Amino acid sequence: MFVVFNNILVPLDGSALATCVLPHVVSLTQALGSNLMLMHVLDDYDTPGRIDDPVDWPCKKAEIQSYLNRLSTDGATKLGKAPSLKLIEGPAERGIIEYAQHQDVDLVALSSHGQGGLSGWNTSSVAQKVIDRVRKSILLIRAYEPVSEDYTAGHWRAFRYRRILVPLDGSQRAEQVLPMATALAHAHEAELLLVHIIAKPESIGRVPVGAGDTRLLDQMIERKRAQAIQHFTSLQSRLPVVWQLRIDARANVAATLHNIVEKEKADLVILSAHGHSGRHEWSYGSIASSFLTYGTTPLLILQDLQPHEILSSKVERAAGDIQSPPNVIPKHDPDLWDYLREPTQVQH
Repeated sequence: MFVVFNNILVPLDGSALATCVLPHVVSLTQALGSNLMLMHVLDDYDTPGRIDDPVDWPCKKAEIQSYLNRLSTDGATKLGKAPSLKLIEGPAERGIIEYAQHQDVDLVALSSHGQGGLSGWNTSSVAQKVIDRVRKSILLIRAYEPVSEDYTAGHWRAFRYRRILVPLDGSQRAEQVLPMATALAHAHEAELLLVHIIAKPESIGRVPVGAGDTRLLDQMIERKRAQAIQHFTSLQSRLPVVWQLRIDARANVAATLHNIVEKEKADLVILSAHGHSGRHEWSYGSIASSFLTYGTTPLLILQDLQPHEILSSKVERAAGDIQSPPNVIPKHDPDLWDYLREPTQVQH
């Protein structure tokens, strides 16, 4: 099964930092034919302790509506159809999460920072709460990365990807991202770099590792390397773009992936929320979590679990703050592989 992004939700708070997501959304929409919805969440007027001028509140709503209308008009010129608009009231993170969970939304595209400005954290508190709880696929754009003025001024100029990096562990769950990655690489004439890291066992005992143990470990790694090459070579006929396969053996898989992303200057990382060892208790596996926490490049995470399959955390249950996403089956396109036919190149 392969996820299709028919409907993309783009939360915006009126800041220039938040609109840095728009060029990336244009790139996805043009490549995949997705529908866009621009959303703004106004702080709840009825929040206890707030003192607002009753005249000021309608003015704020009218101002935001005008802002969204202007963006929609500009977007229609670039995309050929106007994005739909949604203006709701309440706490920002809750409004985004509940709307995404209960509506026909396949992807939430958001900036790492917005109205609150840049901070020492990799993501703002609102963005982090949405990421943790939305239970949908996520496109996260780093607002602190240097970009041209057009990208931070609410313009709809498409971002062109040049190198797309895809971490794979050999599992079907990880490989669900390949049709999406291939479609984007094809549309942008970008290089597709597939990376498979073999987890190398590391001894932390006090007894030195003997020569026999070292030899056995080397044989095991080489066997895994041969199996990986054989497996990924079989994907050739389904990836109609020029791509490279990087296979390495390291003790720390996540750190190695981060180093490769930086060294290869990847401008988009695409990965599944879980790999072969992913657990249903958590929204993200260890590699996806590492990229959310420490990554510095645009990140597209495809959620492989249905919303109701992800268990509520203990603190959610204790606080009585449990989301109840509907039992909606995500849309998949079983024929999405059909266009992946031309032979490609494998480089080791």
